[in-house]
Amino acid sequence: MPSDQIDPMLFEKSYYLEPEKSGAKPYALLRQALVDADRMAVVTVALRQRTSIAVLRVRDDVIVLQTMMWPDEIRVPDFNVESGDVKAAEVKMATMLVDTLAGDFDPAEFEDDYADAVTTLVKTKIEGGDIKRTPTSTKSSGEVVDLLAALQRSVDAAKSGRSGAATSGEPEETEPEDEKPAAKSPAKKAAKKSTARKAPAKTAAAKKTPARKAAAKKTPAKKAS
Repeated sequence: MPSDQIDPMLFEKSYYLEPEKSGAKPYALLRQALVDADRMAVVTVALRQRTSIAVLRVRDDVIVLQTMMWPDEIRVPDFNVESGDVKAAEVKMATMLVDTLAGDFDPAEFEDDYADAVTTLVKTKIEGGDIKRTPTSTKSSGEVVDLLAALQRSVDAAKSGRSGAATSGEPEETEPEDEKPAAKSPAKKAAKKSTARKAPAKTAAAKKTPARKAAAKKTPAKKAS
């Protein structure tokens, strides 16, 4: 059956199917038939002592089995969203935001932060390092006073993010920490003050020197008498 006739909510997990040596030819025939017909095969499969429905599809020359939930396992939403009056300007701004953020989907651009954090935590424990707790974020009330202004800020942020990513290949030139001319002005002022304070001391010493020499000349005269 065509893939667009299946509700995406039914899909669950995917498994690669690898044939045994004796089943290689039937495997290749089924794979080619699915590719030529551009269809999927609906099957039933028993996994972990439970029977489920599944589909067979071809991906990268390999047959993939994708399990599905039973229709009664999909919960029907039991709530309604009261949006109130939606202004045309708000719809236009929301559409502009979607267009600004639009792009091709690349799974490689997304990272599993939780898995990375767990790996780092385990590695830190094995090495005997200190584990630091991250501060918990405070949840806001979620109330938006001006929806139009909030949408405008989101559009501006998205545009600046795109422009920043486009120029991220040119790193900014920053001065190293040890070469920054930090606190040069206070040092110069201190040098001037110290020079000003030392100047009177030198003058006083110069004035006292002749007086000491004069005293030295008078001393032999007293001894002679």
